[in-house]
Formats: sequence, C-alpha cells, structure tokens
Amino acid sequence: MTKIKNTKKGMAKKTLSMSLVVAMLATSNVPVWAAEFSDGTDAAAFTSEAEAPVVDDTTDVVVDNAQNVDTTATISVNGATSNKISAKAAETMTVTTNWNVSNGAEACINVFAPKDGTTGTVNVDDENETVKQSFNEGYSDIKRSGSLNGTTVNWRGINPADYIGKKVYVAVTEKGANATDVWKVKAVTAVTITGNKNQDYVKTSFSKTEGWGTTLDSLVSASDYALVNGATVSSTKWYDPSGNEVKGTYTTTKDDINKVYTLKAVLNGALDNSEVTLGTVTITTKVPTSTDILSVVWDCATDAAGNPTFTYDGTAHYPKLRTISLKDGSVIDAASATTEITYTQLTVDQATNANEGSLYPTLLQ
Repeated sequence: MTKIKNTKKGMAKKTLSMSLVVAMLATSNVPVWAAEFSDGTDAAAFTSEAEAPVVDDTTDVVVDNAQNVDTTATISVNGATSNKISAKAAETMTVTTNWNVSNGAEACINVFAPKDGTTGTVNVDDENETVKQSFNEGYSDIKRSGSLNGTTVNWRGINPADYIGKKVYVAVTEKGANATDVWKVKAVTAVTITGNKNQDYVKTSFSKTEGWGTTLDSLVSASDYALVNGATVSSTKWYDPSGNEVKGTYTTTKDDINKVYTLKAVLNGALDNSEVTLGTVTITTKVPTSTDILSVVWDCATDAAGNPTFTYDGTAHYPKLRTISLKDGSVIDAASATTEITYTQLTVDQATNANEGSLYPTLLQ
C-alpha cells in the first residue's frame, strides 16, 4: 500500500517572490493570485474559496500491488528441447512444477512409458491404476508436504533407451487424505525420447554368412534388422572391407570368400543424415547343388564311375564323403561343419549287395 500525503498551509507571513508563486502554481490544483507591494508590506494569497484555518490534511491513497495467483498445475522437463530429450539425459532428468503437496495428501513425480502396442495418452485426472494398464510406471520418492519442484524422475528399472522415438509422460500425481481417495494425475507433459547418436535408431542389426554367387541386395531383407519407432530407411549403400562403395547388384565370386560386406543406411526420423550400420554379410564357400559337382572323394574304394565299392563280407557299410570338387575349381571339405553341406547318407547292404555300383552323393541346399 502506498500513502500520498497532501498538506495545505494558510496565509504566508512574508513577502512572496515571483519564483515562489510559480512553485505554488506548479504543485497545487487551486488557483492562486499573489501580490507584491512596493512598500514592502506583506502580500496576501487568495483563493476562489473562503480563507480556511491552517490544517494538516493527510489523504491516504491506496495502490493495490497484489497480483492474481495462477493456481493451474504445471510441469515441464528440464533439459528438454521442443519436448524432446535424449535417452542419456532422460536417465537423470528433473522437472519444474508449481505443485505443492496438498494438506494431508501424498504426491510424487511419475513417468509413464508405453507398453508394447500402446497408442494411448495420459491426461489430467486420470487414475494411476488405469494408466498402468497401458503404461509402465516409474515414480519418485513420495512427499507429504512441500514443493515437488526440482524432483528427479526415478525410472524404477525402466530403460529410457528402450523408448527412443516414443513419447513418455511425466506427471505430478497425488493421493488425497481421505480413505476413498486414489492416486490421480494433477499435471502432465509428454516428451519424446531421442537417441544419443544415430546408431541408436537401429534397434537390432544383422550379422550373417552367405555363400558366394549371388547379388549383395539379394542377401538381405527388411526382416534382418529392426528400427526404433518412427524411424524408416531413406537410402542404403553397400561397402567392401576397404570402405569403398559397392553396388547392390554386384554378384559375389569365389574371390570374395571371407570378405565382409557392410550395409549402411540414412534414416528418416534419426538425429541427422549421417549413415548407420544395418548389418554385415561375410561371404563363404558357395553351397553347391548336384549340378555344381565335378567330382567327389569318398572315404572308401570306388569303381570306375566313382561310386563306393566294398568287398563282400556280409555286413553293412556306410560310406562318407571326404571332399567335393566343384566345377568352379573350388574344393569343399565335406567333413567340415562350416561348409554347411548336407548330403544323403548312403548305405550299402553287403549281405545282398543291394545298390552297389549305383551310389552317388545328392547334395542339398
């Protein structure tokens, strides 16, 4: 409150100068006429009203400086830009809120992260138990008095990195003092979790081995990798072990055996246009079919046609392949598990000589 004091005085007892008259005129709303006599007698000041005795008239003027208080509950996430925050920063994010715990109530800061397949939202007055049907819940320590401003979000085991590209909801929730009261959302804000780097937008990458003889593009399908919510492939490029770009239509040869080719991509929805790695393919020996075979070596004697042969002894024999020579000049160790070669197990029943002279490997992809 501001007080303004106005004081009026009666007749002046000494000669008024012109400067004093000017000063009086500048500070008073009452017309004043003054005379200064040449004989030096007192000059009288007159007003348009009757002369009044000397009074000290103090007037109190009240100025209201109070502002209306906005009681609307608010909350925001510190460190978020355009309602986005990185997964790393989200691990220890704090909030700004004007909420003070109500009398007799309990309150905390919740984070609600959507369960798989959830597309719903969290709103003011939602009950926590209802929200938790669709959202995983984290919550800070419960307070029973004071302000929640500056509270650190506690994820309670939820990993922010699992929600890159998704919205999570940070809320003030409170439970009243009555026995029938339940936890409810009082204020809420949504933030989208972003990656710390572009590669974070690749949820799963691939690492596979493939036999030579096919194009690079044919070696990979979209099911071999997974991206986070909201990210899509804008473009892809293949790179050889030296980092040189290779067209996806390139057909690998036996010279590529043991070479590793890398598939990279630019993603829509990532932090920027820098490339991410979708996966790698290591080129191995070609898995042959029967038409690729030039010759084979068995672990037993063979006849002129290359088929296993045994001396009759009345027992069954089970010949096995040792090596397979292909028409491209490569030789496969048939006993090696890394060749991924399967073949029909051949049996020779020497008791009857059945099938003798007609055995030949059938190679299966």
